[in-house]
Amino acid sequence: MSHIAILHTGSNIGSREKLLKLALRLIAERAGHILKTSAVYSTAPWGVSGQPAFLNQAAMIETQLQPQDLLDTLLDIEHHMGRERREKWGSRLIDIDILFYDNLVWHTPTLQIPHPHLHERNFVLAPLAELAPDWVHPVLGKTVTQLLAESPDDLEAVPLLAQDTHATGLPERLPHQFIVIEGNIGAGKTTLCHRLARDYGCRLILEQFANNPFLPYFYHQPERYAFPVELFFMTERHKQLQEELSTLSLFQQTVVADYFFVKTSLFAKNNLSEEEYRLFLRLFHVLNASLPKPELLVYLHRSVKSLMGNIRRRGRSYEQDISEAYLAQIQQAYFEFFKAEHAFPILILDVEKADFQHDDLSYQKILQALCEPLPVGVTHRCI
Repeated sequence: MSHIAILHTGSNIGSREKLLKLALRLIAERAGHILKTSAVYSTAPWGVSGQPAFLNQAAMIETQLQPQDLLDTLLDIEHHMGRERREKWGSRLIDIDILFYDNLVWHTPTLQIPHPHLHERNFVLAPLAELAPDWVHPVLGKTVTQLLAESPDDLEAVPLLAQDTHATGLPERLPHQFIVIEGNIGAGKTTLCHRLARDYGCRLILEQFANNPFLPYFYHQPERYAFPVELFFMTERHKQLQEELSTLSLFQQTVVADYFFVKTSLFAKNNLSEEEYRLFLRLFHVLNASLPKPELLVYLHRSVKSLMGNIRRRGRSYEQDISEAYLAQIQQAYFEFFKAEHAFPILILDVEKADFQHDDLSYQKILQALCEPLPVGVTHRCI
């Protein structure tokens, strides 16, 4: 059973913004799906003097964990990030608190929900009021907006992200709720998805390609194993996307996927015989009709030579027999699909010379392209 929890993160030591982003990534990996986040706020340290200012952020998550298990997971994340608990109200690399958990009222020696002091502190209330203004405190019976208006705290909480956006020209939030990053094998689509999730708190949907038991055999004997490989991919992709996208319209958090369900038919067309492909398409069309379309599809384009180099460098044993001819066929299948698709914007990014994993300038160019108002159909950009 799923539960909605609201968390609060804070840091006033080291690279504070990076630490908050890392905390969000670890929360998403270990505690539950991040549904949405507030801006980052800057505040003076509460209750003490002579410390650096804090950066604080609120996050709403969907979790399967019970309250104590959630707390234990968050404490493990703090420990993993290097926090040492030495003094009350001391400086800290990271602090992660549970503010609300559904409408639960919970008191144990180690955990109190709602957080007992949230209504007294602006550094908690300001990001919380942005995230969930109408959430009602189950004990006090007031909304978060009311609690902020009545707060006894005189310390100001200033949204930092808006200031940073003005200074850097980068977007505060991505303008689409559902973005698909596509590309040929070795193009770097998963790498870009991870960076977007880290920087914008996106919910990630990553293809579980390594779990296909037929894949290693397919690369050695494609004609024999193509049909079971493609059937397995299709059913697993559909199951994952159906589960992950079922709540897409309920929340405002951006979802980023490193694959599009249509790739199932593109790879199958390239790998299957004509008779196998006709049979395959009958099931594909039924499954595809039940899935939402992306608001933006981004295709990362690299030359076949560049793709082969990336495949060799990442060293997955079952990919080392992939041929240049196979990659060229996959690339052609994508381009044929793009020519015929007119339901949503398709952004083709030439990233041949772009190292968006390590080069911030290349990454910023990609962000700017993602945030352009794009027409339905194909748009090309060179990064």
